[in-house]
Amino acid sequence: MLKILPALTLALILPAQADSCPEPAILDAAYTQTGLHGFNDGLLAVKKDGLWGFVNREGRLAIAARFEETQGFSEGKAAVKLNGLWGIIDSNGKILVQPRYQNARRYFSGLLPVSKNGKDYLALDHHGRETELPRWDVRPDTPLHKFHTEDFSKIGYKDHNGNIVVAALYERGVNHFSEGMAAVRKNGLWGFIDAEGNERIAPRYTLPQGQWDISFSNGLAKVALDGKIAFIDKQGCTSLQQK
Repeated sequence: MLKILPALTLALILPAQADSCPEPAILDAAYTQTGLHGFNDGLLAVKKDGLWGFVNREGRLAIAARFEETQGFSEGKAAVKLNGLWGIIDSNGKILVQPRYQNARRYFSGLLPVSKNGKDYLALDHHGRETELPRWDVRPDTPLHKFHTEDFSKIGYKDHNGNIVVAALYERGVNHFSEGMAAVRKNGLWGFIDAEGNERIAPRYTLPQGQWDISFSNGLAKVALDGKIAFIDKQGCTSLQQK
């Protein structure tokens, strides 16, 4: 017999108690935008007066806002744009590779995909050495796989053997797993389930403006609550919120 776990199982066992959560740190209202990738390497990209910098998990400025664009941190490095060109900085804001590239993607597996002189992308290490762009075989952690109802209106989850773990209760959306959790949507609001199909955080959030997905990174997920940006942990506690 297939074992179907009701979506509210864990929510009933381990409900997130708002009064048990510590007071969240405050994100200054002067930051008009935050990076789509959320926190990485303990840093969050923020925009102030048209330029990008980085704050830490307490909302304190760690790297001054002086960049025109950034791809956010990954593996302790971030691609940043200065004077119209891309280079690399470390988590202290030190420039490792001087900006000289027309385009850049996100730092990954020790390499930064960049392009210059209108040519195809090549790979750049943090010493500035250029090499051919490798063909990466990325296999994200996907403990459960989505399935949908016949009318495509709802989704559920199956394990690798095709057994239904979560009944088709949730609305369609981008629902991949990240750090053992997947965002799910019900009645237009977003919450999270774990890899066993238990609903860990009840749906109560909306998508931040300009964002098409919600996922955990560095233990925090970027959400919108009452129209304001917030970063929640895996217990549903708000760690950092917009002023």
